[in-house]
Amino acid sequence: MFIPIFVSKFPFVRFEKIDVFKHKIVYAKQRMSKTELTEKQRELIKYNRNLLLDNQISLNKIRFVFSPNFIYDKDNDVICPEYTIMLPLRETNGSFDNNSPIIEINKPQNLVNVSVNNYKVYDDNYLFLRQLTRNTINGIVIYLADNVITSHNNEEMDYNCSVDSDIIRLINLDEV
Repeated sequence: MFIPIFVSKFPFVRFEKIDVFKHKIVYAKQRMSKTELTEKQRELIKYNRNLLLDNQISLNKIRFVFSPNFIYDKDNDVICPEYTIMLPLRETNGSFDNNSPIIEINKPQNLVNVSVNNYKVYDDNYLFLRQLTRNTINGIVIYLADNVITSHNNEEMDYNCSVDSDIIRLINLDEV
């Protein structure tokens, strides 16, 4: 869309046309392929899969994520589907333009923002996970983390979330 800009030069007046709207392509991608995973994340997945297999829990209905919030496509049963977003930017200063439409290409229809829940199991984590995998249709998603974080007191603390933690962070996709 071209908008005339009024430029005044004494004693003449002239108009110039500039292209105001420009789109920037952004790929909405949260899912990581096996090549994009870090070595630490691969080891964390391998460790948790081995723990589940040692306790005779089927891996068919279990998926792992590295973020407590993710997008879920209910129609295709895909966690973090990939699609293209074109954001309108102003050419004059490069800021986001609220008046222009956002163009989304190959976006699934039923997208849901999902957050994992915290479960504190007192008896046996593996018995709890075995019951969940037996009763679920779409499966469960387990949040994995192994980080060192800094608290508000500038103290470093371990932040671990895994299958054998005291608190399991997961979501049953049937509840979504």
